[in-house]
Amino acid sequence: MKFNLYPTVAGPASDDTLLIWQDASGKVKQIKSSVATLAALRALSVTNLSDGAIINVLGCESENDGGGGMFFYSLAGVAADDKGTVIKPTVGAGNWLRLEVENRINALWFEGVDIGSKINSAILVASDGGEIYVPRGSYDFSTTININKPKIKLCGDGQSTELHYTGSGNAIYCPLIAEDSKFRITSLWLHGTADTGKGIRVDSGIGPLSIIDNMFINGFSTHIDIGDLPGSNFHLTIRECFIDIGPSTVGVKMVVCNACTITDCFIQGSSGVVSTGVILDKCTNVTIRGGAVQYHGTANIVVRNASYITTIGPGTYLEGDVAGSLYVDVAADTKGITIIGNVFNGNSSVNYGILVRDGAVGVTIVGNRVDDFLTNFIHNLTSSTSVENRIFGFGNSGNTGELSGTNGVGMYLDRDGVLRFIQGLVIRIGSGDPNLNFPGQKGSLFLRYDGGAGTCLYVNEDGTNAGWAPK
Repeated sequence: MKFNLYPTVAGPASDDTLLIWQDASGKVKQIKSSVATLAALRALSVTNLSDGAIINVLGCESENDGGGGMFFYSLAGVAADDKGTVIKPTVGAGNWLRLEVENRINALWFEGVDIGSKINSAILVASDGGEIYVPRGSYDFSTTININKPKIKLCGDGQSTELHYTGSGNAIYCPLIAEDSKFRITSLWLHGTADTGKGIRVDSGIGPLSIIDNMFINGFSTHIDIGDLPGSNFHLTIRECFIDIGPSTVGVKMVVCNACTITDCFIQGSSGVVSTGVILDKCTNVTIRGGAVQYHGTANIVVRNASYITTIGPGTYLEGDVAGSLYVDVAADTKGITIIGNVFNGNSSVNYGILVRDGAVGVTIVGNRVDDFLTNFIHNLTSSTSVENRIFGFGNSGNTGELSGTNGVGMYLDRDGVLRFIQGLVIRIGSGDPNLNFPGQKGSLFLRYDGGAGTCLYVNEDGTNAGWAPK
């Protein structure tokens, strides 16, 4: 740059000025060295400063805290101070404007009492569809994070970004603000305190295609709490999350949700501790697929209060070790529940895997792997054959029993190759005379592969082990 082509600027440069010159139009331009914080920038007098001056701020509230950056001076600026991207000088007109602001906004740019308040300030600045980024680090906060603008994405650096909520309310709150108020919360570790409050609370009526993914959440009374009356949530997805829950707490609770999914999540309680993995309440067309729901002393999954068209599976692993726990609790007023292609492990300590309560309609249980339940894998309490419940097609090893109950339609092949029906009837294949060798249920069949004329088929006629009559 040829400085001698321009007139000399009158007056001495300040000590922290690196360069000061006059451009072709005659305006004075200068680049200053730096100030420590946004507060120092705000206090800097701009009375004699020309439009376009640039300054480096070393930090938001302290030097090197991750919130610094380059600002330029706009003499014509009239926007309000937003504590992060627009700084209003206390002496002089105009604004300082952060240079690097685009669609991704760093929460550390903003002044605030904690990371919650910083994120809230960043959301206010973001455009619809903007991304709020929380850099790696560990942050304590008590201010609820309010995602109160449509299409906001809140994200971090996965396990390297840890948010520790010290309050007792909602750590992250997504209120209903518009029908298109979808959001995405991703790549954060969110910790609560003493199993109180809610990790992520989503109001009813949130717009479709909202996503909660790649999260680790623990330490809350309800870790993800979605929906309530009135209204409903459509097409919300929870995927690839690890939810680690404590005593008497709930992993995911959905109320009045429609076409929502929980995919490839691990929702884990503690061995021997009472908790509930997933509650579906007044929900329609909800799917739980893949991942694992395990070690919940109350129930791994509860479907209740007129929920219908719910699918559990395929590929979900359900496990526990508390005798009184249930893996799936199907309430009396539910309809159209399908449990398909999953793995159930009773660990030789759980009584029942699935409880189908009296009044449940259209329950289908098919193609599941079952291991080591003390009493019955399925405890069927329906009192009417008209409910059309169907239970068939699962394999098992080590169960004391598989089915209880006498109503509905269904069959399965047990570990000994015996085809069993929900009413207790069996079809068994073997050799020799079945009398005194096999237990009997009136109407059951024995197919004898080494029999002859009149001894290939036996029917049990009295329900005893001596009641097998050849036909």
